[in-house]
Amino acid sequence: MTIRCDLCVSRTSGGFIVRVQGKGTATHSPAFAAFVKGCLVEDPAATVTVDLLGCEYLDSTFLGCLLKLQRTGTAKRFHVVADDAARSRLLTATCLDKYLTLLSKAPKSTGTFLRIEPDEVSKQELGRHMQEAHEVLGELPSASASVFKRIAEQLAHDLEQEEQDNSMLFDTAVVTPPPRP
Repeated sequence: MTIRCDLCVSRTSGGFIVRVQGKGTATHSPAFAAFVKGCLVEDPAATVTVDLLGCEYLDSTFLGCLLKLQRTGTAKRFHVVADDAARSRLLTATCLDKYLTLLSKAPKSTGTFLRIEPDEVSKQELGRHMQEAHEVLGELPSASASVFKRIAEQLAHDLEQEEQDNSMLFDTAVVTPPPRP
């Protein structure tokens, strides 16, 4: 079953607007994060506004990704558009409505909306992305903080274990038996 998420971007007079429609999940958040970070780094004057008005659901990885981007972009350069219904549906359970710079109306687009396609990411890259997203959620004073911390710790443990297992593969010599006479 495919979870439908449309990430579309357009220019605004001061930067970019990214629309998240459907269900934003860990599958989509690495490409979303890469695009937003690129905008914030490449143009120090640009703002990035994330429009959640058409979004039905955000998983914890995508929510943590939003918080990380808020910290990267600062309150003056990174904004999230969410009316009361979107705030209630997507942000209040994790208290993100208190930590994100929220707008009730999106800035006007000055161009065409283009789709951001999810990139192929390795299992390790996705795991690290998920770990970092849950770490920032675990730092918030919310009822779910301890759960997010445990998830981040488990992901860190699993990633470390996998790295150790992979490094052991290269330390192992393969010896073939001599041919029989």
